[in-house]
Amino acid sequence: LHAAANAINAELPSAATTRALFAREMNDTTRLCSWSPFNQYWNLQALGNANLMQYALASTRLCWGTMLRLGKGCFWELYSPAWAQTMRDGDKAPTRPSYCHPWSSGVTHWLTEAHAGLRPLQPGFAQYVATPYTAARNPSVAATIDTPHGALRVAAAATDAEVRVRVSAAVAGRVGLRRVRDDGCVLLGWNASD
Repeated sequence: LHAAANAINAELPSAATTRALFAREMNDTTRLCSWSPFNQYWNLQALGNANLMQYALASTRLCWGTMLRLGKGCFWELYSPAWAQTMRDGDKAPTRPSYCHPWSSGVTHWLTEAHAGLRPLQPGFAQYVATPYTAARNPSVAATIDTPHGALRVAAAATDAEVRVRVSAAVAGRVGLRRVRDDGCVLLGWNASD
C-alpha cells in the first residue's frame, strides 16, 4: 500500500500503471487505512494525485472521521477504524497511542489544499490561489484559514448547471474551478480576484 502511494506521489508510473496500483493496492477498505495516521497522509495524497478525489474524500471519512468522534477532535498516533465499532465514550484504545498527536493531523493540511483548494502563491498568503473541488457526491465545500493579512475564506457549491465559487480575502489572488463531472471530465478555469 505505502509503496504504491509513494510511486504515485513521485509521479513514476504511467496513467495505466497508476490505475492498476489503485485497483490492486488502494481499493480495499479493510487495507486502505494505515495503522499510523501520519503515514495515511501519503496514501491520501496519492489518491488525490491520481485524480481519485472521491476515493480520497471517502478515505478521510473512514480513516480520520471515526477517530475524530472517539478522540473528541484530537488525532491519535495509532488508529484502526474498527475501534469505532467497539469503543464507547471514555474507553482506552487497545494499544497505548498518543491521544493528541500533531503528526497525525496531515488530513487537515490535505483538505485545505486539495478539497478547499487554498494555497499560497507568495509567502504568508500575500497572494493566494483558490481552486475548490466539487463533484456530484461532494457538491459543496467551505473553508477559512487565518493568514497574516486576515481571514481567507472560500465557499463553492455545484449543481448540474453551474458551479459557484465565492472567495473573501484582504489580498489579491487567483480563483480557479476544478470539478470532476460524472463522465470523468475535469473542468478547469481561472479568474483574477481582488
